[in-house]
Amino acid sequence: MGIFSLFGKAKKDKQFETAKEIASQISDIANNFLLLELMAYDTDNLPDRATDKWSLGFVAGVIDALLDGKNLQPNSIEGRIVMIMVYTRIFGSSSYSETSQSLWKSSDATFFEGMKAGGNDIIGFNNESNPIPRAWFDHIKNKD
Repeated sequence: MGIFSLFGKAKKDKQFETAKEIASQISDIANNFLLLELMAYDTDNLPDRATDKWSLGFVAGVIDALLDGKNLQPNSIEGRIVMIMVYTRIFGSSSYSETSQSLWKSSDATFFEGMKAGGNDIIGFNNESNPIPRAWFDHIKNKD
C-alpha cells in the first residue's frame, strides 16, 4: 500500500464518521418520537401489531420524513445507518430494518399506508399541528 492510498482511506473514514454523526442525530430524534408513541407499552414486550407491516411502515415513514428534512435519501449511507439504528433501538433487532426495506421495494400497500401515517405524524408534530401524535399508538391499540 502506497502513501497516497492512505490519504484515500482517511478521506473515506472521515466521510463515514460524518455520515455516522448525521445518522446518530436523526436516529436520536426518530427514537425519541417513536418512544413517545409507545409510552403506554413495555418496549421489551411489544404487542404483535407493533411489528406488523403497517407498523414497520410507520417507523420507515418517520425516518423518511426526518431524512427528507436533511435532504438525504433512505438509500444513502446516512439513511441506511439511521434505519438500522432506529429499528434496532425500537425493536431490539436490525432484522426489522431488512424486512422494511424488502416491503418498501415490493411496494406493499399496507406498509405504505403506515409509512404515510408515520411521515404525517412526525411532520404534524414538528409544525405543531399535531401536538400529541398517536397514529401508531392507535394502530397498536385498535384490533380492527
